[in-house]
Amino acid sequence: PAPSGFLSFDRRTLLLAEYEAYPPLSVLAKPFHRLAGLRIDPALSGHQRTSQYTCFTFVDTETGAQTPVTGIPDGARMNAPAWSHDSARFAFTCDTDTGIAIGIVERESGAARFLDGVRVSDVLTGAFTWCDD
Repeated sequence: PAPSGFLSFDRRTLLLAEYEAYPPLSVLAKPFHRLAGLRIDPALSGHQRTSQYTCFTFVDTETGAQTPVTGIPDGARMNAPAWSHDSARFAFTCDTDTGIAIGIVERESGAARFLDGVRVSDVLTGAFTWCDD
């Protein structure tokens, strides 16, 4: 499938996010809880996900130059990215065996880093929110 695009607030960078066309059977076979129309994965303390992003690429909107994001482990199960208000970085959640981690990528370096020891839940709200300060 064609990648999803996420334009930075300053419109200088388009983030392309490639995703799986179909979820693997291992994801569909995982047990989940049903609660008020939600499907909750008890191992993650988050929503059951049937789609996930596989890689991110920066595209400079003026030159068209593409730069892949580095530092993301092979086979990472990533969720939708969100740009910071100053467009200097974006964050995303990543499903791991120990819960939902938060990754941050600086636009200048293109390298991902994960917040050590931080695990979040996205059952009733988003897993994180950027503040403008």
